Amino acid sequence: QRPIDVHLAGFEAMGSRVDREGEKYVAETDGLRGARVFADYPSVLGTQNLMLAAATADGTTTIVNAASEPEVQSLAAMLNSMGARISGAGTHTVTVEGVEALHGTTYRIIPDRLEAGTFAIAAAITGGQVEIQGVHLDALVPRRDRDIVIECSGSPVGLELALQLVRPRGTIVLKSTYAGLAAIDLSAVVIDEVRVIGSRCGPFPEAIDALARQAVDVRSMISRVFSIDKAIDAFAAAADPENVKVLLKISPR
Repeated sequence: QRPIDVHLAGFEAMGSRVDREGEKYVAETDGLRGARVFADYPSVLGTQNLMLAAATADGTTTIVNAASEPEVQSLAAMLNSMGARISGAGTHTVTVEGVEALHGTTYRIIPDRLEAGTFAIAAAITGGQVEIQGVHLDALVPRRDRDIVIECSGSPVGLELALQLVRPRGTIVLKSTYAGLAAIDLSAVVIDEVRVIGSRCGPFPEAIDALARQAVDVRSMISRVFSIDKAIDAFAAAADPENVKVLLKISPR
């Protein structure tokens, strides 16, 4: 059973009398008032229930150690569209300035991120490709304050997803066969580094690697000098196509 301590303590701090009657709790009040509520743990439903109660309470309510999940942020956005005054959703301190009444709104509820993540993991485990429509990537990926590295397969779908995840900045490690590389549109990225992994690599991959270390747009340089098609042909001629992998370190253009 899930604990409901945060719910009950919060309601009581706001002026509600809570009693247990058998298998249910009964809360009564002559009017809720704003309060500073310290949650013992960041409960998602507890934070949401307190925001709902505080939206029309008399005064300002501050929820300390609040949950910051996307579902809390979405509820706050919906309540604000109904006339509530909620700030700090997405952090661990939520402030709610009570208003006299709320009004109607039209609001689209965010998709279930756990369900979307389950499908994504299933695709990764099986090595397949699954298109999950209507997913909010911001709800699946934590907020980033530094560059991240993502290793993905050489599929166009994998690269497109990786680019969405690292924008506006970040680094992708893309591992592919040379044939897979030929099937991918790299026009939206800058290639920072190229490495070839295999047992029978010829001199051409080393030349590409040397260009990569100059911190320039490697794809553009290769295209002008050799053309990318010839580069792919060189990979095929110099290495075993079954065992050689091309490792690209790229970033969004």
